[in-house]
Amino acid sequence: MSLTTADESASLGELLDSYLRQPSAEQAQRLHNLMTQCEERGEERSCHAIRAALAEEELNQGVYETLAAAISQLQTPFNMLNAALEMLQRRSNGKDERLMTVLLAVRDQGLATLESLQRVLPERTTVTQVTLNLNQLVHEVLMISTPRLLASGIVIDWHPQPVLPVMQGDDGRLRCMLKKLLDNAILAIEQYRNIERTIRIDSSERDGWLQLVIHDSGPGIGDAERLRVFEPFYSNWPRTSHHHTGMGLSLVQETINQHGGVLEIDPHTTQGCRIVIHFPLCNGNHV
Repeated sequence: MSLTTADESASLGELLDSYLRQPSAEQAQRLHNLMTQCEERGEERSCHAIRAALAEEELNQGVYETLAAAISQLQTPFNMLNAALEMLQRRSNGKDERLMTVLLAVRDQGLATLESLQRVLPERTTVTQVTLNLNQLVHEVLMISTPRLLASGIVIDWHPQPVLPVMQGDDGRLRCMLKKLLDNAILAIEQYRNIERTIRIDSSERDGWLQLVIHDSGPGIGDAERLRVFEPFYSNWPRTSHHHTGMGLSLVQETINQHGGVLEIDPHTTQGCRIVIHFPLCNGNHV
């Protein structure tokens, strides 16, 4: 359904009344043009609303996951420091009191910093479970990504299954996940500068699961990095003007886990990167 302003609705209603009273080809064309304009404006407003909601979700999710990952990674050096202190205490026999004092001060200060980070960690929001159409989410992400796709000369080859079973999930998080995967595919093609600039997307029902495939024509991901790319703060992008935190695929994996899904980077693909995602179905219902 299109969203129209009060003035647009009034104009549309008046033109429709006029057409019904005295039908003509000219009136029909004017009515068609006005309806098309209303639909375009409605879609533009919808696009702005989706983009705003997506930006908020990315910010909230990114802040939490980045802080949580940083706290987790900082625990390792502190555990190593504690182990070193215990060894030093057993072997020094009081000979290295200055060193012990310094190391203990470093540890205490570090632990205080960790506690401060844990205090400011935002409360994690629960995953909202609503009935979703995966094809609709893909359509929305493609719609807000169209300007960048056009600017980069990338062709989207989308093959959605016309009647797709519904799924349960959080539309904001899933939309954010799809946007990150599409952004990665676009960036891979931009960096690779290959003649073929295509992203193929397939959605289908396979063996009791929803399957989504995103296959780009970029350089692909090597065997050695296939698991590392999901680690927090790891990035294999070359150093360019783009800023990469290394949290993108880590957040993608987290969202898929929250929805009981499975993600795989196809090891048999020799051209580009082919990501395959499976989600559990919702009671076998179709939309």
